[in-house]
Amino acid sequence: MPNVDPQMAEILALIAALDLPPYESMDAVAARAAAEERNVFWNEGNPDVASVRDLTLPGPTAPLRLRLYEPAGVGPTSPGVLYIHGGGWVICSLDTHDGVCRRLANASGLPLRFLAVGVAMAVGLVSPVVWGIASGQPVVDLGLALLWGTDWNVFFPLFPWIVYPLVGFAYGRVVVSSAVPRAVVRRAGVIGLGLGLAGIGLIAAFHPTIAVSDYWRQAPPILLAIVGLVLAWLAVADFVVGAIRATPGFAVLSGWSRRVTSMYCVLWILIGWGVALVGHRRLELPAVVLAIVAVLVVTDRVTLALPTIAGATRRAARRSIGVPAEA
Repeated sequence: MPNVDPQMAEILALIAALDLPPYESMDAVAARAAAEERNVFWNEGNPDVASVRDLTLPGPTAPLRLRLYEPAGVGPTSPGVLYIHGGGWVICSLDTHDGVCRRLANASGLPLRFLAVGVAMAVGLVSPVVWGIASGQPVVDLGLALLWGTDWNVFFPLFPWIVYPLVGFAYGRVVVSSAVPRAVVRRAGVIGLGLGLAGIGLIAAFHPTIAVSDYWRQAPPILLAIVGLVLAWLAVADFVVGAIRATPGFAVLSGWSRRVTSMYCVLWILIGWGVALVGHRRLELPAVVLAIVAVLVVTDRVTLALPTIAGATRRAARRSIGVPAEA
């Protein structure tokens, strides 16, 4: 069986060697009993799972049994996997596939967040070593430039900028999987403050001057300082949100938070056109402040209107191809 996974091939060979009567030769009751007996072998030595609970759901004629497996470190809002065991709705049960589900649960609970942090640390440390590496082949070097290029026109190379989304992924996983997310945010803020101060200390000790190029290719101390201070800032922001929730300004800040991605895109479109029309660094300070306020107000208004604009665009597109708007 060249196209069968080696482990599956071994299982099929064992089944064939046992020469068991096929399920289709039995009635439903006998087939169910045989399935339970035969699958005991595959459930020997099942791994432990942090939490296993038998539950029921209302069914059309009787309660439906289900079993919930929760690996260690999983919070109440974590994603889940619905596993419907084999058997054609006739044979097999929660017990016949208990081992499979236990292994799936433990595999899904692998500490991806810690892996992400580890990769982020590795990227941050190795970045100064790989910056500027080139093959001498123009086509290949175009791709390498995206990874660690040092030319003047290389912005946000993957090394080290991938550090920030990796840390953000890990941070988000920890927060949303916790039963007390605000406590996690506060603890992360304290840790972040320590990391930020450590990064600032390293910058002062080993990198006393900060050049413009350091923004695009940030050395490990700068990465450490920024990551730490962002974690601290998130804790401060969470505290402020709790303090001003009942004030009129909260609705505005909350709206900006919900629309942060669209606001970012619109903001930079406006800034880009502004630079094209006005020029780079051409305004005096009062004009700069006025421009900041104007751009912020326009961004807020545009992003508020985007859902309405998108809806109107979809309806117009449907009408143009003869599809009813409500379809």
